[in-house]
Amino acid sequence: MEEIISLYISDMTKSINIVIKCKKLITILDLKELVAKELDTYACLFRLTNGTNLEENLNILLSDLNINNEDKLYFMNKLNVERAVLEEWYRLDGHNWRNHDNWCSELPLSEWYGVITNENGKITDLDLDDNNISSVPSELSQLTNLTNLDLSFNKLESVPSELPQLTNLTRLYLDNNNISSVLQIYHN
Repeated sequence: MEEIISLYISDMTKSINIVIKCKKLITILDLKELVAKELDTYACLFRLTNGTNLEENLNILLSDLNINNEDKLYFMNKLNVERAVLEEWYRLDGHNWRNHDNWCSELPLSEWYGVITNENGKITDLDLDDNNISSVPSELSQLTNLTNLDLSFNKLESVPSELPQLTNLTRLYLDNNNISSVLQIYHN
């Protein structure tokens, strides 16, 4: 008989908390569909509590990831991806930052330290230089309106391979970090 597990799932702001009972032999994609059905929305990004990104292989089975009863999954709702991406970044690395004024607050994103938005409230600039940042999440590629990314003078050793997906990015500053390889970014 196939094992059934209970997964505790919440959004990044922890305003939605649900328990999903499912078979351990389902894919991440199937799990996303279960969550979407339960919430009547589309959960666009999944992470484990330990930071493991479950979006890298949607066809992998839960059993292959050693996900067990009471493991916690976080999702980001597609309706507020930009806020969710920044909140996730802060959750993973922000405790070390020099300045994180207003991050994860209810204030508009434009009032968060280093975040500049356009007239529609979409993030266009992240000016987070000299802020003791040690990691950048791959989900940053979801900030499709980003034109300027300044992460110079931080403690980065790498940047996500998804960064070239930021097709509107015109300025990228990564100087004075510990990055050992450089991404090639091509825009037509």
